[in-house]
Amino acid sequence: MFPIGYLAWIIPNGADSEHPYITFVAGIGIAALIVFLHVFDYEKFDDIKTEDFLESKHSFHIDYSEKNWNKIRDVLKSQFIQVVNFKESDGFIFMQIDKRFFNSIIIIEKIDQKINLRIKRKNFNFFPDNAENYRTIKTLIKIIK
Repeated sequence: MFPIGYLAWIIPNGADSEHPYITFVAGIGIAALIVFLHVFDYEKFDDIKTEDFLESKHSFHIDYSEKNWNKIRDVLKSQFIQVVNFKESDGFIFMQIDKRFFNSIIIIEKIDQKINLRIKRKNFNFFPDNAENYRTIKTLIKIIK
């Protein structure tokens, strides 16, 4: 996040050759502000795992049953979210979701006796996403159960 904060300061203010530490400190401050604003969005979820914190990609597993699989297919086809691309085969579903700034991808697979639900940002996975992907996948799981 530091390069983003650094550029956010340099572009409007320029670089000060006499006091380069001001630009450096401002870059760190802006980066910290970005991270802390995202932390508050993720703090709303009590059940979030540590490794999912401030990430834009998440993964969940639910038990496989024909009822669960058909319910997932029905929910996704009802398009409770804005879908750009939808592909389905036996045991695999791929969806591209239209988001405000960056599209997300949901991949659902049948693996042994589990259904693996994954969501990630299509581009720029390393940026936090204000818990949008986490909220989307949790909504899908809540509808299924």
